[in-house]
Amino acid sequence: DKPAHIMKVPHADKAQVPEPKIRRYLLDLAHPAGGSKARFFSQFGFAAETWDHMVNQLQRHVAENEVVEVRHKERGINYAVDGLLDAPDGSRLQVRSVWFIETNTETPKFVTAYPSPKL
Repeated sequence: DKPAHIMKVPHADKAQVPEPKIRRYLLDLAHPAGGSKARFFSQFGFAAETWDHMVNQLQRHVAENEVVEVRHKERGINYAVDGLLDAPDGSRLQVRSVWFIETNTETPKFVTAYPSPKL
């Protein structure tokens, strides 16, 4: 569903991006699901060794950009956010990040990120 009005991910200032999710998924070239994403991000200087840079950029991404899609799941709500992400090589990438807030909690947890789908 598209949100009816402009909104941000609730409690985006508390967004959590666990190190393993970045090092062993999003920036892992050998990961079955994350490998293609890792190839994309690595072209612009992101690397598993400097995973904390990706964490900082994702936290900024969720705080600064608006929700483009909301999906109600069994255990909570997924929020998709589109916007620019600053890469280590100076590029500004159009990226979608996805965040999950479990029912009865306030903390957005990082799910994934990939190039924004073409509109």
